[in-house]
Order: sequence, then structure tokens, then C-alpha cells
Amino acid sequence: MVKTMTHSSPLPISAIIVDDEPLAREGLRLRLQQHPQVIIVAECQNMVEAEAATKAHAPDVIFLDIEMSQTNSLDYLQSNTAQDGTFTQERPWIIFVTGYHNYAVDAFNVNALDYLVKPVEQSRLKKALIKVEERLISLQRSGDSEGAPSPYVDKLIIKEQGSSVILA
Repeated sequence: MVKTMTHSSPLPISAIIVDDEPLAREGLRLRLQQHPQVIIVAECQNMVEAEAATKAHAPDVIFLDIEMSQTNSLDYLQSNTAQDGTFTQERPWIIFVTGYHNYAVDAFNVNALDYLVKPVEQSRLKKALIKVEERLISLQRSGDSEGAPSPYVDKLIIKEQGSSVILA
């Protein structure tokens, strides 16, 4: 009988939360903590902090508010993405978390992975996290996982009548 190994536990997702409102950051953090695969590596209150945290932690995803007191993050991304490559189509992926419906088209024009409207519903957050997991799995399969452990077996040991054969 052949047993197929499957990846049963979710891949870890490193995340940064960016919002100028402390209560909004806390609310999102509490929702994300209900997903054990999510590791919040930083919380930022503006885009300058977010850029520094992104360079320091290389997160998989950034949960980003749009309207912040110092800047509009969409404008910031449009003007700063090309300069140093911190925010690109590759990781970190951007999931906008905002109280405004009217920025959705602009958000996807800067390659947003998803767009969540505050207050964030747990079911929508889960769908957004599934998108991140799917991208992480796709990167692993393509060999571009930057050292992330693979959920797949790369060796198979066959034991038969006291001897073992390793298939790699």
C-alpha cells in the first residue's frame, strides 16, 4: 500500500501591519492571531516605517491601510516602487485594509493581492490568507522559495526484507 504524504499544516506567513491608527492595528492583529500560520514581524504607523520594516524582515505580505495621516499609501507605492524595488510585484504582497471602497481599482493597479474593507470580516481575511498561501506554494514548486522548507518529500525510503533503498 502506498501512502501519499500531503501538506497538512499551513505554511508560515510573515506579515507586517501598517496603519496610522493604533486601534486599527490592534484589531487586525487580533484577527490575524486567530490564524496560527501568520507571524506578525512588525507593526508600523506610516510608510517610512513600513519601508524600513520591509527591508529588515522581508515579509511575505503587508496589510496596508490607504489613508494615513502623513500619506496616502497608494500614492506612495506609485511613486516609490520603481526607485529601489522595496515594494514590487514579487514579495511582499500587498493586501490593502481600508475603510474606503473607492480605492479598489487603484489598489489592483499597483498589483494588490487583495482588498479588505474595515471592519475586516474573519471570513474575508481567511480568503486573503489563502491567496497568500497559494502564492507561497507556487513559489516553492517553482524553486523560488528563498530557502523556505518544502512541504513535499524529496526522498523516499523503501524498506523490504531487512534492507532499505533510498530514492531521491
